Amino acid sequence: MTVALSTEVSHSMKKEVPITLKFLHPVQQQIMMTLIEAPNYQMFQQEVQEKLGMSYTNVQWHVRQLSNLGLVSVEPKKREKGKGRPSNLVKLTDDGLELFPKRYSRYLKDLINLMKAEPDLNKKLPKLLEKVGERSIETLENQIKQEKGETNLVDLFIAISKNFGHQLNVFEENGNIIVENYNCILRSLIRELPILCVPDEKIFSSLGKKYGYQVKHEASIAHGSSKCVFTFTKQ
Repeated sequence: MTVALSTEVSHSMKKEVPITLKFLHPVQQQIMMTLIEAPNYQMFQQEVQEKLGMSYTNVQWHVRQLSNLGLVSVEPKKREKGKGRPSNLVKLTDDGLELFPKRYSRYLKDLINLMKAEPDLNKKLPKLLEKVGERSIETLENQIKQEKGETNLVDLFIAISKNFGHQLNVFEENGNIIVENYNCILRSLIRELPILCVPDEKIFSSLGKKYGYQVKHEASIAHGSSKCVFTFTKQ
């Protein structure tokens, strides 16, 4: 059964470009918005052209720019018989998908509030988050070792920044390594639930010991600072 929508309803349902895509050229925004609604987040370039009503050259240039940014992948592929000449298959990458906003923090907050009603939360939740963090860091360490033969704290923090989307500032000062985190993935929850800081403190402390550093948590978002700061002092 097909239901006709009124002009008012159709207009209200018109999708706005997320603020996270605003840094892109308007044509690139349209391409991204088209791909997010496509099956498996992918379409042939010719299909994108037809849907947007743009020229081959225009769409090709903007797809190339999105590919250079790592937001889409481009794979030459033959189309099904009777559907035109071979065309590039354009697909959103994981990084491209991540640009579309998701309310992870709202879901996580509800989940944590539910868990708070369970006994022994103070023991269970930090340990669970600590395990998740330890496994992720172990994976990153192994990747760095495969690429460089060995790893160090600076390389590891750079990998953490890229992997988790942290805005980390890592630098050396008076022989110490300073790590400033401006974009904690739990930022919107951490001030309400400071317990979420405990796993990071334990993980960083363990990392420090492993690489021969003593760790001090100098500042915390949970306690009103605009950033979390860890100082690693060589033992």
